[in-house]
Amino acid sequence: MQRRPTLEDVAERAGVSRALVSIVMRDVAGASEQTRERVRRAADEIGYRPDPRARRLRQQRTKLIGVTFTPGNGGTPGNGGNGGPGPAQRDDPAFQAADAICGVLRPAASTTTTSRP
Repeated sequence: MQRRPTLEDVAERAGVSRALVSIVMRDVAGASEQTRERVRRAADEIGYRPDPRARRLRQQRTKLIGVTFTPGNGGTPGNGGNGGPGPAQRDDPAFQAADAICGVLRPAASTTTTSRP
């Protein structure tokens, strides 16, 4: 499997620095129009495409948040008894916010099984 072209590959092909390729790809000031064309042409020739995941990794920003929920444990106070939220939890602003974001905190429909003698 062939590896994905990098900024360094584009820079080598265009005969410029990696920093200059970055300037061109981010479309910020600092490169002449002639250089921009040369860098873009080199990028097209080798099939370079910006990778947003690599950019976020380099910036050390993922734009993701992590949320941890602790499951209920049966009929404890404040718990609905079926593993779902109880009245105290439903009134908690943090619970309401998490429920609005995720929409996964509603208790599942309970199922009952019957056994035959």
